[in-house]
Amino acid sequence: MDTARNQRPWECGPVAYEVASRAGVIAECIAREPQRFLSLRAVARLLGVSTQPVRDWIQAGHLHRSGPQNRLSREELRRFVRWLDLNAVEFYDDREARFHAKRRREPRPFDKLRHARFFWPKGRKALAPVELAKLVGCHPSLILRAIGCKQLRGHPRSPCRSEATLDAWRDAFLFSVVAVH
Repeated sequence: MDTARNQRPWECGPVAYEVASRAGVIAECIAREPQRFLSLRAVARLLGVSTQPVRDWIQAGHLHRSGPQNRLSREELRRFVRWLDLNAVEFYDDREARFHAKRRREPRPFDKLRHARFFWPKGRKALAPVELAKLVGCHPSLILRAIGCKQLRGHPRSPCRSEATLDAWRDAFLFSVVAVH
């Protein structure tokens, strides 16, 4: 049996460690089981897990079906529980640490606009959000959101449409490189 640490959490993660931590109780339950061969559901019930980890252990070759109708024998289940007891490692859940680390590195909403590099069309005083989006390489909704959040000053072009000037862009996004072409 392969004792290498696998990527699947049910082989070396919380489920395997939980079964290993209850190995003595599980072994007693297996000994009291009247059936010689057990179904997948019966094995999952004895181990206290869902059927998916049991299926995955079978597919990975850790458990072998040798009984009638592809059932698992009590001896095979006993051997597997002993193997887990010896090889399962404690699983540390570091999702919370990864979440906080991700939040620290998360870009601010308008970083794409702050670091944009593009050429402003010569002779154009102001551009519509769709035109700016094409130059910057983003979706027009990002430009509209910047205008809506008052990050970028937008001037009304018509009652429902706005546009932004070159000066407004430079005031809002100091680190962007805009050349007039």
